[in-house]
Amino acid sequence: MSAPTPVFRAAILFAAVLFFSGPARAQFSKLDDLASQITKEVKPFKPHLIAVADFRSLDENSAPQGHYFAWLLSDALQQNT
Repeated sequence: MSAPTPVFRAAILFAAVLFFSGPARAQFSKLDDLASQITKEVKPFKPHLIAVADFRSLDENSAPQGHYFAWLLSDALQQNT
């Protein structure tokens, strides 16, 4: 039996987020606060582009959760500009 593909794992993660989004919804305000703080700190530099890297685990492996969190942070930063 082969290992699940990255697309399948991402689909499972996305489905889990949809089904269990109630507790996570409370965390979005904290993420918006973080994005607002980052925006205030970089605003004096007048950047044209801000890159958000995927977060990785301690052993340097890529994780779907790290990609998803980076995507959420990137989206929150765009909302604050």
